[in-house]
Amino acid sequence: MSKRFITGAAEKLYQWLREKRLLREAPVQKDLIQLYGGNRLGTEYLLQKYYTELIQKTMLAALLVGILTIAIAVESALRQTDEIRLERMSYGEEATEYSLQVSDGQDPGLEIQIEVPAVEYTEPELKEQFQNGFQYLEAQMLGDNITSDMVKQNLNLEKTIPESGIRVQWSSDDYELLEDNGTVHNQTLKEPAEVCLRLELSYADEVQQREYRLVIYPGELTDQELMKQKVSEAVSKAAEEQRYEREVILPGEIAGYRLQMPSDTGRIIAVILIGGIVIMLMLWMRKRENLHREVKKHKQQLLLSYPGFVNQLQLYLGAGATVQGALERVMQLYETRHQTTQVLYRELEIMRNEIRAGITQEEAYIRLGRRTGLAPYMRLMSLLGRQIRTGGHEIRIQLEEEAQSAFTYRKEQAKKAGEEAGTKLLLPMILLMVISMAVILIPAWKDFAL
Repeated sequence: MSKRFITGAAEKLYQWLREKRLLREAPVQKDLIQLYGGNRLGTEYLLQKYYTELIQKTMLAALLVGILTIAIAVESALRQTDEIRLERMSYGEEATEYSLQVSDGQDPGLEIQIEVPAVEYTEPELKEQFQNGFQYLEAQMLGDNITSDMVKQNLNLEKTIPESGIRVQWSSDDYELLEDNGTVHNQTLKEPAEVCLRLELSYADEVQQREYRLVIYPGELTDQELMKQKVSEAVSKAAEEQRYEREVILPGEIAGYRLQMPSDTGRIIAVILIGGIVIMLMLWMRKRENLHREVKKHKQQLLLSYPGFVNQLQLYLGAGATVQGALERVMQLYETRHQTTQVLYRELEIMRNEIRAGITQEEAYIRLGRRTGLAPYMRLMSLLGRQIRTGGHEIRIQLEEEAQSAFTYRKEQAKKAGEEAGTKLLLPMILLMVISMAVILIPAWKDFAL
């Protein structure tokens, strides 16, 4: 998919959304005018560019979400085969519980819980495991005692055989002398006494022993219960037939009921769709936030330039220059100092181009003030426009008052910036103080403890 195609589709979608009045263009248009100025055609171009770029990103995000959704749905469909593999637990472990969806092809189906027993030993394997188990337990049994003919300390009767799944059962014929946990009660014994310790190893139905000189009543079943019973019986039968296999393989249909493993595909797709929508909304919000941030920065730069601008106007008008001449001198000053990238210079340049295009000076001044959206500039431009219309010498006095007001505002801004900087430094200063106190107090505390 080429970039040109996406751009063209985004432009057409923008035009459609605009025709249907589904976009709130007024706030964005206002911000773009404040940020870049320009005439109606220029603003229309910037507005179209803003929304086209945003729609392009939204389309790409929607495309990615769609691809992921389709891929997961296809992968889930490919997993559905004519047989189901249920993995068993290791030897001697508990049965594994699985969820199966059972349906007759018409009803939505029923989700049932079934148990699959753990994998079992073959007869030769079980015989070997019993032999190894007895050897392991006998080697541990005496504990700190040297021989079974002279037991003075507790026995070490292990309750498990590692990685075997074989159950271990100890018993004694005299619990007053020897408990099944190996505790020996010989504190009151007057003479040596014989006790029989019995060791029983069991696995499923198989039991071996060695000795050392030691109900639900059936009822009427509902359709769902009958379904569950038939499936459970079939699963148990399959597990018994495949008792030596690591997996129990079930057919895709049992007693006329279809089986399938519960799938998380729907939930995963829902998460992806919701996540995609959230990402697309965040793209729109971030684009709008970035525009607001640029407008705020634009206004801050204009406010910082305002006191100097007023002073320069006051200087040139006091020297006898006209309002238009004073503004031209200010622009020349910016050009001489290579400050044509200044926000104020760009606004003045837009104003000059409007005057050259035939707009009256007064109207151009008023537009500049409105374009900035700042009260000081609107007040100053209104003052200059009135001077063009009425003339007189009052403007010098008014400019002096405006210059004084701008100077006061600048001092307040500098003070505010200093307070904000001080607040940002407060946390590092506190951390430095804590570290300094720790460096002093910890050695002193250690010396005091000694």
